[in-house]
Amino acid sequence: MSDEAGDAIVRARALADAFLRPRRPRLADALEVVTAIDRAHIERALAGSRWSLELSRDRCELHWAEKEADGSTTSLSERAPGDRVRETREAWESLAARGVIPEEWVGSQARRFARGQFASAPHTLAGAIAIAADPEGIIEAERLAREVASRLVQWGASKSTRPVWWVGGRPEWITQGRPDERDARLPVALPGGGAMHEMLAAIGYSVPVSVETIVRRRAVTRREAPLSPAATEFLTRVWAPDIARPVVNLIRAHEAWAEAVRDRRVVKTTMPGATEGEWVVRTVKASELPDPFEPLFLLLLRGYVLLDLSRRSAALFADATLRAPIVESA
Repeated sequence: MSDEAGDAIVRARALADAFLRPRRPRLADALEVVTAIDRAHIERALAGSRWSLELSRDRCELHWAEKEADGSTTSLSERAPGDRVRETREAWESLAARGVIPEEWVGSQARRFARGQFASAPHTLAGAIAIAADPEGIIEAERLAREVASRLVQWGASKSTRPVWWVGGRPEWITQGRPDERDARLPVALPGGGAMHEMLAAIGYSVPVSVETIVRRRAVTRREAPLSPAATEFLTRVWAPDIARPVVNLIRAHEAWAEAVRDRRVVKTTMPGATEGEWVVRTVKASELPDPFEPLFLLLLRGYVLLDLSRRSAALFADATLRAPIVESA
């Protein structure tokens, strides 16, 4: 195995461990503010072998398991007090007042949270906890999304994109289409969206279509091209392979990009001109173009996904199932 192939597999393993699993260093703080459960119980739960949170306006219970000295496991739970926060807006303001999130996030237009309509705060209590548990990671993810956009300007992205966060549970719609497009069942084939597809088309690469297609109203599964060792490594390590398909596509696309750079392939780009509405077409080598994959990979390593880029916004996804993060090995 070449050093390059070995490095790709190491990166794929890191991506698999981080996929939709932000580190969330302030999770205990966010849980304490929103649930009002005693901090000692929260810390015991998060230190346990497994934990879960039942959270709604009417119910809030923290469940966890602890190992005893004899090797047995004890299941424990703690119910939130009746005076806990029950409204998402109130939770968002309380998180700011307690210093878990920056105060300027309350009512801010710098980022929006989407679920049918846009708002300045997440739409659910679980979503508020998920975002508040990793404020530095959220800021860094937004910076990386803007960096991806700046490197894809010639392919239709805008540098001034505003982050729009989709915060929810298990994101089956990553492979089935965004929530506002579910009826169309459009696949999110590649993190970064259309601008990434345009760039790849310029170097002569097309993202593989789904392995299943419909012929005369019957589903037909076709054999796809063999995956690379790095893509295979990623796919076999993630918790939900179907949802991970866009990242597998990203790994394969990066391999095609690296090959184009090595071959000094020539591509045509379209850049904004000096005046509004002016565009300049130029021919450059692939090696002279900014690499959009680096910030995309770094964003995934943060545990978040850039779903799409448009002229006005960068659509990002954060998982709100509040699963325990992967423990990094030494």
